[in-house]
Amino acid sequence: MSANASRPRNSLVLLNVLSNYARFAVTIVCTVVLTPIAIRELGAESFGLWTLVLCVSGYLELFDMGLTAGAMRAIAQLSSDDGRQKRRLVNTLFFAAIGIGPLVLLAGAAAAWWLMSNPSRANPSIPLIVAFVTLRVVVILPLGVLMGALFGEHRIWMVNALRAASIAVFTLIAIVLLNGDAGIVWLGATYALIYTLEYVAYGVAALWLIPWFRID
Repeated sequence: MSANASRPRNSLVLLNVLSNYARFAVTIVCTVVLTPIAIRELGAESFGLWTLVLCVSGYLELFDMGLTAGAMRAIAQLSSDDGRQKRRLVNTLFFAAIGIGPLVLLAGAAAAWWLMSNPSRANPSIPLIVAFVTLRVVVILPLGVLMGALFGEHRIWMVNALRAASIAVFTLIAIVLLNGDAGIVWLGATYALIYTLEYVAYGVAALWLIPWFRID
């Protein structure tokens, strides 16, 4: 490979690395800013419930079962000229992730029942908030495959940019809601909406940046 041919790739690697650091910095700043505000406005009990719901959301995302990572690894290993095979792979994983959706719904319902079954945790807001995060996971599982395609095509900078933007937007809206005495339900709805739109943006970015990509 000539020096001139390697320059674009080196520039892309540098951009990906710098975007990782930028996303990490945005995450830290937003967490440091939002956490004390959330504790103050929600109170210790509601903030603890919010943290528990986020844990439930994280566990539900485990239903991904490696589909996103599989798309990332397989696309990176395939030849750059093998767009047809890459498209077939992404389509297969995309529809497999859609098929996992009913299992996520059952798991979300079980999580809501478990949280409500303990009097020390029971809160009338729990079923609605868990429904928000569960539906979010159902939507983002197949879209996560598209994020994996972006990673596999070395468009990591775009993933980081969208993730950082989502974190920043959620933090700003959450601060406004909390200062306006909005409750945990509004916070849950905002969380589900913003981070679902983030994954929709991955699909749009894949259509824009990956020549071979389409869902059919």
